[in-house]
Amino acid sequence: MGAVDLVIQIEAPPSIASGIQRIGRAGLQVGAPSSGIIFPKYRGDLLACSAAAERMVRGEVEETHYPRNPLDVLAQQIVAMAALEPISVDVILDTVRRAAPYVQLPRSSFDGVLDMLSGRYPSHEFAELRPRVNWDRLAGVVSPRKGTQRLAILNAGTIPDRGTYAVFLADAEGRNSRVCELDEEMVFETRPGDVFLLGASSWRVIETTKD
Repeated sequence: MGAVDLVIQIEAPPSIASGIQRIGRAGLQVGAPSSGIIFPKYRGDLLACSAAAERMVRGEVEETHYPRNPLDVLAQQIVAMAALEPISVDVILDTVRRAAPYVQLPRSSFDGVLDMLSGRYPSHEFAELRPRVNWDRLAGVVSPRKGTQRLAILNAGTIPDRGTYAVFLADAEGRNSRVCELDEEMVFETRPGDVFLLGASSWRVIETTKD
């Protein structure tokens, strides 16, 4: 995101926290003030905007509730912890349980995540997934695999990727055969023979490939 001098918030923000977050995108550097203007859309919205602005200035943010035992984040952290060198399973568990969300993390859940990361899947349907780390169960040590460091850097965060699929004309060659892109959710729900609308045109699905 480029430099932002002023944020214009149209309508009252859905919460005080989100309002602070949005206006905080202005002057996004240490020591710089964040400036914003909140515009009400209608007369009744004026009261909500006024109340929100007052609470934002006071810093009266809503109470937050952190998730308990989020296993997706746990998996990412284990990969990151084992990315550089072998590390003891007990050290990983002790370290993880120091964080508030994992204070009561069951050992069974922890071992289940390690199973998944090391390629021990509950079903053959996941057999194509590559293991992320090596788990020596006898020695109680987790060690990195080839590409573990790169994986830890490039796949941080919990925002899921929203993939898109390119749509091409059937039996066509060349650059002009590309029609558009569709969201992966729509592609997943579409079957060969289905017809979808794109603008004023109708398109029939002939085949869906892996990419």
